[in-house]
Amino acid sequence: MIFLDRNKKQVLIIGMAHLVQDIYPAFIPAITFLLKDKFSLSYFQITLILVCCRLPCLFNPLFGVISNKKIIKGMIVITPMLSSLFIGLLGLSPSYSIILLLAFLAGTSSQMFHVPSPVLVKRLSNRSPGKGMSVYMMGGELARTIGPFLITWFLTILSFEKIYILSILGFLYSLFLLVVFKIEDEILDTNKERNNLKQSWTLFYEKKDLLYTIAGATISKAFTASVVVSLVAMYLKESNYSTFLSGNSLSIMALASFFGVSITGSLSDKVGRRIIILLSTILSPILLIAILSSENHMLVVSLLLFGFVACSTAPVVITYVQECASEIPSFSNGMYMTFNFLLTSIIVLLMGKVADIVGIKNALYLSAMFSLFGFFIILTKTQKLQMKDRQCLSEVNDG
Repeated sequence: MIFLDRNKKQVLIIGMAHLVQDIYPAFIPAITFLLKDKFSLSYFQITLILVCCRLPCLFNPLFGVISNKKIIKGMIVITPMLSSLFIGLLGLSPSYSIILLLAFLAGTSSQMFHVPSPVLVKRLSNRSPGKGMSVYMMGGELARTIGPFLITWFLTILSFEKIYILSILGFLYSLFLLVVFKIEDEILDTNKERNNLKQSWTLFYEKKDLLYTIAGATISKAFTASVVVSLVAMYLKESNYSTFLSGNSLSIMALASFFGVSITGSLSDKVGRRIIILLSTILSPILLIAILSSENHMLVVSLLLFGFVACSTAPVVITYVQECASEIPSFSNGMYMTFNFLLTSIIVLLMGKVADIVGIKNALYLSAMFSLFGFFIILTKTQKLQMKDRQCLSEVNDG
């Protein structure tokens, strides 16, 4: 970990907080088939649970403004405890509506953590923001590896109603953060320009190249990684694979993604952010089709490759957002996450409804096809903007 200087300890602490925080939301996709059977839910209702986890993204601009204050430290300290509490109570839920409420509360806690923490990591990472963001994202991907495996293992020993026992980890880590999370006021001051909301929005909206890249990357990942995470456990279960493989398919993909994010951030420092994003948007739908066409051992290989490619671009995109909107880092991160989570929620909910109509396998094939819109948005729109910028520069020079 030599790429980080005296601040590397705090980056690791935030990365570990990311791990603990994200373990609990990772339980939900792994138990979708259990919830489906227990409450007699449709695919649409299952995806609605995941949408409720993402709905608090609407608060992200507000969290971005709040995170300019020193309250940012308290937000990071308390969120692992809150997320573990809300997810732990799922097992005691008497109805589907209570599950939706708990999912929404857990999502709110998650957004409170995810808006300010990448900004701090970038500031702490000095001249290697891609590497620092990879360390941060490795915590999240490791959580998505451990989470499904942990809940699947737990359910072989104790009942679903007792998953609140697993909440103890979140409480303990929040206590740990309260004691050891030390960070300088200069780093906590994530937006030194103190732009108000209107000024921040104006600055963000002017960055057309960034907006098109965010849109393309989000559409591609929503139709591939997000839809697969939402539906793959049920797809495998209904394809007569074992409960163990169905529940842990998410862990397989997340394990590959863990290694993916450890590489993509550093690689993007050398070859460029947009190149990595473009490669992911074209390869992800191909690998999704490979999952649907594979069986037995080749299925596991396809899941690994898909996780490595489709689920590992987050550190690249977040770093790109921070670099393109360096004047308003917290606000831009909040806006990106708002757009990302909102569009992803709509797409996941839509494909859940499509799965009810045409079947889950056909829905996944359609999702792979629709994801290509993201690739073409990045390829065509950003190239046009770059050509326009070069033309304007040429006219200025000629003048």
